Amino acid sequence: MKKQAVKWIVGVGKYVAGFGILAAVIYKYWEPDAETSSPGLRDLLQGPIAWEWLLACLLLLVVAASLTIVRWYLFVRSLNIPFTLRHAFQLGLLGLFGNTFLPGAVGGDFFKAYFLAKDSPGQRTAAVSTVLMDRAFGLFGLVLFAAVLGSVA
Repeated sequence: MKKQAVKWIVGVGKYVAGFGILAAVIYKYWEPDAETSSPGLRDLLQGPIAWEWLLACLLLLVVAASLTIVRWYLFVRSLNIPFTLRHAFQLGLLGLFGNTFLPGAVGGDFFKAYFLAKDSPGQRTAAVSTVLMDRAFGLFGLVLFAAVLGSVA
């Protein structure tokens, strides 16, 4: 078998395994649990939608993603790499899509790094390092947030 065919089969297998696990979880939690008196997924999906909370979550998602993209844009511009805010949002949203829908947590970062490096001849190492450093800054912010809230609690 060719190496390309093996890669394709492994890739499809990962998606099949992922969707299989998702189906098993949905099947297990579809009906209410009598022991803990928690509702099942069917009951939750048939319930009313709290539109004000849904819109508040959407607004927070947009603000958080925008701040992350602007942070990355400022980091790229600090290295004198020619880059526009519009292009930062294009690549940032592509990265967000990749991180959300591709297997693994850093698939979108790969796309951001690839396209920024492709558009930055002569500064490719710096361009790729901006994506890695932005991920490190995000992780540091998360750890700092947890430390502060843990100290307050």
